[in-house]
Amino acid sequence: MKTFIFRIREEWTVKLALAAVPFALAYSASAYWILPLKLGSAPKAWLAFVFGFGLAGVFLFRQKRAHLRRHIAEARFLGFRCAVKGRLWNPLSMPELTLEKEAGDPGRDRLLGDLVRMSGLNYGVRADPLPRGSDIAALAAAAAVFLLRAFPGLAFALLPFFGLMALLFTLSKTEYFFDWVEYKCLNGEYSCFQTPGAGYIQWNFLALEHQRLTRKAGALLKTEVGEILTGKAALAGGAAVLEVGSGGGFLWKILPGELKPGWTQVEKDPHAALYSELHGNGRRLFSLDVKDLPFADGSFDAIVGLECFDSLSPADLAGLLEQAKRLLRPGGKLVHLKDFPDWPGGPIAEKLNLFSVRALNKKLVAINRRDHCFKFREITCVELAALRAAAEKEQGAEKAYARVLAALYRAGIEADDRHQVPMLVSLRILKELMVSAGFEIVTDCLAPENKPVRTAYLIAQKPV
Repeated sequence: MKTFIFRIREEWTVKLALAAVPFALAYSASAYWILPLKLGSAPKAWLAFVFGFGLAGVFLFRQKRAHLRRHIAEARFLGFRCAVKGRLWNPLSMPELTLEKEAGDPGRDRLLGDLVRMSGLNYGVRADPLPRGSDIAALAAAAAVFLLRAFPGLAFALLPFFGLMALLFTLSKTEYFFDWVEYKCLNGEYSCFQTPGAGYIQWNFLALEHQRLTRKAGALLKTEVGEILTGKAALAGGAAVLEVGSGGGFLWKILPGELKPGWTQVEKDPHAALYSELHGNGRRLFSLDVKDLPFADGSFDAIVGLECFDSLSPADLAGLLEQAKRLLRPGGKLVHLKDFPDWPGGPIAEKLNLFSVRALNKKLVAINRRDHCFKFREITCVELAALRAAAEKEQGAEKAYARVLAALYRAGIEADDRHQVPMLVSLRILKELMVSAGFEIVTDCLAPENKPVRTAYLIAQKPV
């Protein structure tokens, strides 16, 4: 019997070991002040050195072990046998994970291997073990330094206390720093994957599901989605609903139970569809393109997308809206849901700037990557009039971007801080596109009383 084998070599662990050296030195320095004063300087230094680098080695071991456990848990779930080569205790070793299973369909086996590879990264969802420890430790250490300068005679008591607080502060930051280094080393390899032809990036399914289901905001997301679907969109039990771009099936996990019997999912990316199938994140799942949906006319009461509509290319979105007009019954709802912010460096800013360059010969939208928001340049009253006039003349799919940019400036770009939020700017553009396609807007989250927005939504309907 043929065997399908592939390997994952964790070369990033060497970079993590180098990044751990400053922490090892900080542990050593803290331990030096904690050790009794009656010990000589040399013995204290050696003991502190051994303690510091030993403690850093423990954190390295835990980080590598946690990473491999995430791989192995998903691999075994998907039917692989696993073997680890290399010693995790060796800071300079590069562990290698070998996975094998009985060979099946080559395409499916390759997708399974990709799912295992994607499951290794932790998106920093680690709960804070010391939520206030670092702040308290920093203040206490600063107080100890102040007292030492004021009362040098208390050194025998204050120096160990200072060392203990410095150690506590460093420990409280270590796991977060190691997570950050792991993320930076592996972001391009594990955190996302784009299937040729899919047209959009899929992120680490396990990490996304963990964030949506187990974080403190998970319960809020489930409540808000239920209120939007059954309240604002007025979907009742037994409604025939089509979810487009269902991804890994996360929306299924948080759906109100009464909506599940009539729920149908469509997903083009084979990685996402396979993950959803194997993890039980759906009941009726079709691997289809949103521009070509082979369902009968008037088949659905609603078409819903979570992080879908604004992820599609303009051509795909236009195709989906045409399909929606055919598939929805009169009065049927089109529901856009979004719980993660857009990356401000995406196509939205580019398209807004393409229009502003044509209208005013300058780019109006800058990107603040640190705060994940847009920054708009100021314009004069004359330029505003020219911008509005150019927006009215714009045709085709670009008209939505032009009208939104002109509307934001007309309302006053500083009048509402939500004008800076990419997920809400994209929602405004979607709103324009849906109206242009012949849909009527029912409600959205753009009204001032709805802020702050956690789960963004836009609900339109096919005219009765």
